[in-house]
Amino acid sequence: MECFRSSDVHDGCGCNRLCGRSADHLELFPQAIKTLRTDDTRSISLSMYGLFTAGVAIWAAFGLLSGNGPVILANGLTLIPASFVLQKKIRHHLNEGER
Repeated sequence: MECFRSSDVHDGCGCNRLCGRSADHLELFPQAIKTLRTDDTRSISLSMYGLFTAGVAIWAAFGLLSGNGPVILANGLTLIPASFVLQKKIRHHLNEGER
């Protein structure tokens, strides 16, 4: 099979990358769910989450500009929970201080 050239065997046809990137992008959903349930953002760093979300948005923009579907999809899906948690953190920081 074309997929299993000797140079590709270590990668398993991209399966390792796919699983790794999927876990990397799905990891934010539990934090978003917890934030939604508890409305508590005290343990979240505003600067870290802001920089992370900005980085994901830049990657999504790169995907759009280059027409790279997987980059658009992966970063677009990551942007959903990241943006949700970031807006909650900013709202708590501005309105009531930390909570």
